[in-house]
Amino acid sequence: MAAAIAAPVFAQTRRPQRKPAAPPPVPLKKEAPDMTCPTPLGVGVKTKAAFCEISTGRDPAAGVIIRFPPHRGPVTLSFNLHNRHLYSEEQ
Repeated sequence: MAAAIAAPVFAQTRRPQRKPAAPPPVPLKKEAPDMTCPTPLGVGVKTKAAFCEISTGRDPAAGVIIRFPPHRGPVTLSFNLHNRHLYSEEQ
C-alpha cells in the first residue's frame, strides 16, 4: 500500500521553465551619411535631396565617396539611380 501512494509523487513532472521574453528589437535609424561628390548637380527643390553627376571611369577617387557613420551591426545603403537625359536645342 505504501508503494501505491509513493508512485504518483514520482510520476509528476515539473513544468519547464519559461524562457525570458526577448527584448524588443532596436528600431532602425535612418541617417544621411557624409557624401563627397566630385560634380554636384544641385539640391532638389521639394525633397532637398542632393543630386550628383557620376561619370564612368577607372579612378575610384573621381567617383562618389560615401562615409558610413559609426555603427554596430549591419548597415543598409539605398539610393536612386536615374539616367540623365541631355537634349540639344535642335531636337
